[in-house]
Amino acid sequence: MLKENDPIPPPANSNIVYPPRFQARGLKPVSADLSHTAANLHATATRSLPHRLLQWLLRITKTELEVSELDPPEQMVWNVVQNRFDIMAGDWQSVELLCGYGRAMFEKIHCPLPLTAAEISFFQRDHGPRRSVHSYWTNHQLSELPPALASLYEIYLSQARHDVEAALTLAQASGSTRVARVMADMLAVGSFALADRAAQDLANVYAISAAFDTALLIDQANHEAACRLLLPIEHDDHLLKLAPDDIAALADQLLQRSLLPLDEFLEKAALLAEARADVNRYDAEKQFAEAMAQGDLPMDELWVQRICAGYARLLFPLVANLPELAVLADAADVMA
Repeated sequence: MLKENDPIPPPANSNIVYPPRFQARGLKPVSADLSHTAANLHATATRSLPHRLLQWLLRITKTELEVSELDPPEQMVWNVVQNRFDIMAGDWQSVELLCGYGRAMFEKIHCPLPLTAAEISFFQRDHGPRRSVHSYWTNHQLSELPPALASLYEIYLSQARHDVEAALTLAQASGSTRVARVMADMLAVGSFALADRAAQDLANVYAISAAFDTALLIDQANHEAACRLLLPIEHDDHLLKLAPDDIAALADQLLQRSLLPLDEFLEKAALLAEARADVNRYDAEKQFAEAMAQGDLPMDELWVQRICAGYARLLFPLVANLPELAVLADAADVMA
C-alpha cells in the first residue's frame, strides 16, 4: 500500500516511450481523485492493450504530472491527445475520433463504414517490446522550442514509430495491407477535418491533428510489406521470416528515410490550421473542397496529395467536383 507521499511506480509492463522533457519535472502528492483516475486507466490499459499514447498519458498520470500544471498552449495539445482515445467507443465513434466524420456524414453521402472498432483497436495496440525514439528527439533540439510545439513534435515521432511497426506487423500476421491502408486514409482525412483544434505560439497556430497524420509513412510500410510478401517463401527477407526485432529494425530504416524534419512538420501544422480556419464558415461536407478550390493547401506537397487520396477513397462525394482527386487515389493505391 502506497502512502500519500510515496513515489508512484510506473506500470509493471509498460511499453511507454516517455519524453525525457517530462521525466525531469518536479512531482507533488497526487490528489485522491487523480489516484482514482489513474487506477481506472491502469486497469483499462491492462485489459485492452491500448495505443502507445494512451499508455503515455497513463504514465504521466502515474507520475503525478497533471495537465492543469502545463502552460495553456501545452494544455491544449494534451487535452486533444486525451480526447482522441475512447477504448469503449463503438465502430462509428472510433472512426469519428480518427477522421473527424461520424455516422451521420457517412450515411448522408452513402459511404460505408471504413473499419470496425475491433480493426482500429488491433492496429492501435502495441505490437512489440519497448522501442525508443529518443535519438530522433535529440537530433532536433526540441529543448529550443516552446513546450507546446515540442510536445506536438514528440507526439508525431511516437505516433510515427508505432504506426510504421503496426503496419508491418499486421501485414505479417494477416498477409494483407488493407487495415493499415484504410487507417492511413482516415488519419490523412483527420489531419484536415480535425485541424480546428490548434496550439498557438505567439501569432502562429499549429494544427494538433498534424501530429497524428502518419499516412505517408504507413503507405511506405505497406509497400515494403507487399514487396516482401511477393518474395519466394524460402527467401530470408520474406516478411514471414522476420522476427520482432527485424520488424523493429525495418521500421527504423523507414523512419530515418521519411520522417518529416521539424521545420517541415511545423510548416505543415501551420498550413493545416490556417486552411481549416479559412473554411469554418462552410458546412462540414463542403470544407475540404472549398479549401482546395481556394488554394489554401499546396498541391505540390505529398502530404496534401495524400489527404486528397484519403478523401477520394473514403468520402468521394465530398470531393466529386474535384475530379483530379480520383487520380490521386489511384496513385495512392499503387503505394499501399
